[in-house]
Amino acid sequence: MICARRAVTAFAGVVLSMLFSVDIEAADKASASETLVVLKGLENVRTHFKPFTVRGTATRPVLGKDHKVEFRADCEAMKYRITSRPGLSTVSVYDGTRLLLYDGNNSATISTPDHRTSTLAFDPRSLGLATGLYSDLLLETNLAYRAAEDIVIAEIPVARQQPGLVGIELTDRFGQRIHFEIDDRAPYRLRYYSKTIPRTDGKGVFVKYVTESEYWADQPESWIPRKLTMYTLEEGRADRRRVDMIVDLERPESVAAFDPSIWTISGLSLPFGQPVADLRIRERIGYWNGKELVKDVP
Repeated sequence: MICARRAVTAFAGVVLSMLFSVDIEAADKASASETLVVLKGLENVRTHFKPFTVRGTATRPVLGKDHKVEFRADCEAMKYRITSRPGLSTVSVYDGTRLLLYDGNNSATISTPDHRTSTLAFDPRSLGLATGLYSDLLLETNLAYRAAEDIVIAEIPVARQQPGLVGIELTDRFGQRIHFEIDDRAPYRLRYYSKTIPRTDGKGVFVKYVTESEYWADQPESWIPRKLTMYTLEEGRADRRRVDMIVDLERPESVAAFDPSIWTISGLSLPFGQPVADLRIRERIGYWNGKELVKDVP
């Protein structure tokens, strides 16, 4: 009789264990599914939008002083054009494949987005979704979920919690831990983004880059921030915070359509006779004659 009771008890334990395991597995699948809905939603609104122009000022502390750069960003689908001032008036154009640059002085080049440059060039779709204003930080690169090792629901600190905000974490293909805090419905505003780089010896954090975004309260349909605060936490510690850049943005302006020529060499507004080099093949490919590139000096 006792043996029978023990057998029944053991069997019940096995059943409960199996049910509990199924519940955990179902919860994990639900969590993964929820995170993908939010990440894909963010990607979708930043991929399918009306052309727009946004102006702003990027302020970076340099040797104890604030260095300010004013810029204008024109964006249409995967294309963008960035003009900046004061000082040298620089222009960068990304046509979806090539990165065209003019440094405002004597250098005009053609390269690819992974060629990081001192000329201001960045993907406006990645505003808030990057830890700097650099050409290689494209939307697809920063989302990183397609090649992620894992994607999980993440805890949000009490100070940043608000209704409808979802915390998501993933490990990208470089082993970096990326943390998102995103509104759970359109336009899927990104409030907080961080990238943690672990120490090579696996003992703790080497550095953590953070971007916090603020939005216009009276434009709830817009995913474009009004302010970005980018800072670094050395060894991941809050008491070792260093502000890298603050970006203040004006209200975006919708545009019916841009002149297609701005996504070409013509969009660089080159001076007459300016030589142009293609860094992909390491050759000078011509000179600007005011209308097009020509082989010989005009």
